[in-house]
Amino acid sequence: MSEAKTTGYEYGPGYPTPGYGATLGERLRTYQGQTVTLYVGEEFTEVTGVLHNVGANYVEVHRPGAAGVLEAVLIPMQYISSVVAPISGAPKHP
Repeated sequence: MSEAKTTGYEYGPGYPTPGYGATLGERLRTYQGQTVTLYVGEEFTEVTGVLHNVGANYVEVHRPGAAGVLEAVLIPMQYISSVVAPISGAPKHP
C-alpha cells in the first residue's frame, strides 16, 4: 500500500491540502463560477470578474464592460502574475 504524500503542514478547515504537482490550472478550476481577481503581466493589471472557464493555456473571466454589457476576457496562463480567490468555509480571522 502506498503512502499518501503530504506537504508536512497542517491546514485548517476550509483549506485544502495541496498535493505535489498541482498546476495553476488545476487549482483555478476549483474556483470556476466564483468571483476572482487576477493580476496580469509585469504591470499587475487587475482583472476582476467571474471565472468562467479554465483551459489548457488560458483562463476566461466574464465581467461587466461599458454600458453594462457583459464581456469575456481571455488571459493566457503565462501572463497571470497573481490570483485572489475566495476560500469557502474558512474560519474568519479577527
